[in-house]
Amino acid sequence: MNNNDAATLRYPSKTYLWTSANDSARVKGGFIPARGPNGGLLHIKSLTVHATLNMTIAGAVGLGEDNYRFCRTLDLKTVGGTRRLEVISGDTARLISYAHLGAPCTFEHANLAIAATTDRSFVLTIPMEKPFAYDPGDTGLPSDFFEELVIGFASAADFTLGSCVATIHSGSYYVVADCYETMSIILTAQDVWREVNAGSVSQVDHEIDTGGRLQDLFLFVPGAQGGQTLANVTAAAIQHSMPDPMLKTVFRHAYARDRGEACNLFSTKGDPQTTNPFVANDAGTLRALAFKLTTGSKVTDGPERLKETLKLTLGGNLPAAARIVARFTVPKSEAQRAIIMRNHDVNMSYVKTRDKSRRDLASWPEDMRKYLPEKFIKIDAKGQRVR
Repeated sequence: MNNNDAATLRYPSKTYLWTSANDSARVKGGFIPARGPNGGLLHIKSLTVHATLNMTIAGAVGLGEDNYRFCRTLDLKTVGGTRRLEVISGDTARLISYAHLGAPCTFEHANLAIAATTDRSFVLTIPMEKPFAYDPGDTGLPSDFFEELVIGFASAADFTLGSCVATIHSGSYYVVADCYETMSIILTAQDVWREVNAGSVSQVDHEIDTGGRLQDLFLFVPGAQGGQTLANVTAAAIQHSMPDPMLKTVFRHAYARDRGEACNLFSTKGDPQTTNPFVANDAGTLRALAFKLTTGSKVTDGPERLKETLKLTLGGNLPAAARIVARFTVPKSEAQRAIIMRNHDVNMSYVKTRDKSRRDLASWPEDMRKYLPEKFIKIDAKGQRVR
């Protein structure tokens, strides 16, 4: 369900005031209209968080790569479905953007210069659709099912890295939903982003709860300059989907090729052209590794497992703060299917398959029935079924 060519409709939420580091904004989905301008249903392609913080910076500049920490946490809940973001950090949101939007569409902030009190602007985007997937729109989020996005407010400590000392005096946050309009009723696929601690510094086998099909798997260590180095990681394997270990340079080169980020800046041979954490030159510092990266893959790809294991080969200990980030698809929500039946009075016996034929859902192969989006029936501008 590729909707890259559909016109983008943007809807801003109300503004939420920063109150303290321990507070949060609970952005409810009601800011998106029930219908688009032509009477169709709205599906969310991405959610962008904007913020302005009134800050004082002293000691040393705050590096731009670290400024995604303006969101301490992000937690996206859906109606009758899964938590699409399971309390991920701002640092992880930066990795997601580089992985699924690519460097040309990922915002990097300017350094926070040493200065007296002044306003600083920040932005990050969470893609619901995955532009590099086989069908980017498969994991879009129908606006009807957007329950709330909980944004954990930043603290001064989040920006206080190295010699930089930050103070936050006040601020504000708001969200913009990029949507497209469709005249069809669609039950989309479900995917989940999960961030977990990597465990002890010497641990090499890391078991991750998935409950579905692993799509993306990253490793990083929070810290200054967009993360600490991964010098002690030599190789890695994924037990059930990539059992043979591969050197970390293979993963770096694969990411660079798949996202058009190969190091080819002519003025300084071999240097990367961006601050992309997944890319470094041969003598440079790698700050994130993508062991599995969605490129042309389907929501049904990979083995279905409750757990998956990342197996690392280490040349020394990992830093204690190391984090593993996983995205996996899970079976579609039966609760959301029931909501569609109730709200739109549709006959769920027949749905469109990927080849646009119409057949009984029970006749679908199990993988398709559990994971693939279902397009049911067209509606008119009044939201009524087209018979």
